[in-house]
Amino acid sequence: MPAERAARIRAEAYLNDVAAAIGLSAHETRIEAAGAQVVLVVERYDRLRTDAGITRIHQEDAGQALGLPWGGNAKYENVDSRAGLAAIARLLSGSAFARTNDRDRLLALTTLNIVA
Repeated sequence: MPAERAARIRAEAYLNDVAAAIGLSAHETRIEAAGAQVVLVVERYDRLRTDAGITRIHQEDAGQALGLPWGGNAKYENVDSRAGLAAIARLLSGSAFARTNDRDRLLALTTLNIVA
């Protein structure tokens, strides 16, 4: 495994730990070895464990909510300008499903990613 890939995985795990410590992330991550590979294991955040079992929580990513083409790389701003942060922020402002702090959380997560 290239050392650069393992370093990126460790950096992502660290950044998630920082996000969790400041209240921006609630899911757990850990680094594990899978044979010769180093992998980042991310807790499912789209499932809810109840006494009756595990329930799937519906989610829609920003690309879907913005009506971008499914599959491929259209969800990235450098491929399709409609996928930019400004469009996502507008979506969070106008959605009946958005919580009042979603735009602030988007800004905080974006800032954290830029600083890191």
